[in-house]
Amino acid sequence: MVVKRWSMLGDIMSHAALPGIVVAFFLTHSTSLLVLIGGGLLSALLSALCSFLLQKKGNFPRESNFALILSWFFSFGIIMMNVIQKQSIPGQSILNSFIFGNILMINHTEVIYYVIYTILFSFFMIFFSKKKEFFAFDTVFSFIRYQYVFLWEIIFLVLSTLTIIIALQSVGILLIGGLTILPGSCAKLISHSYKEM
Repeated sequence: MVVKRWSMLGDIMSHAALPGIVVAFFLTHSTSLLVLIGGGLLSALLSALCSFLLQKKGNFPRESNFALILSWFFSFGIIMMNVIQKQSIPGQSILNSFIFGNILMINHTEVIYYVIYTILFSFFMIFFSKKKEFFAFDTVFSFIRYQYVFLWEIIFLVLSTLTIIIALQSVGILLIGGLTILPGSCAKLISHSYKEM
């Protein structure tokens, strides 16, 4: 994400996942992690799509578009949380763990989900590392060399979004933005090649 200059997008998707999580809870009254992550994934991908569309059609700088999308989605999530608090729906305390993070709220079943996802993500990163490097550095050449480049970029975006949303419950929205941007940015500053980074 840092190499493709999508690092700010990670911060946007972490904040934009909140309304999806809150709306999924509001509609289903479920505290199941899969339901909440599904809602957060849809909301985060919608925010990424909106930011790409604004970037393509708008006359504003990219950072302004990102800030606009982030504030829209996050404020809608906070408004929905206030609506849920006024209705006093049981189990609503789980929503606070997505904002501030609470590693103690994670149970054994969710740890199994995390392990399965980590294996899936590691498999993708290891076995498709060459394609990933082409997508990151030279999009035009990757369109010539490989087929379905757009599909690969969507898969990478979905996996990145899932990583952010899965980490939200343990770390929280306030920290996950920094955790997606800072390690890659620091590694880019102190290294001279992609493999070192």
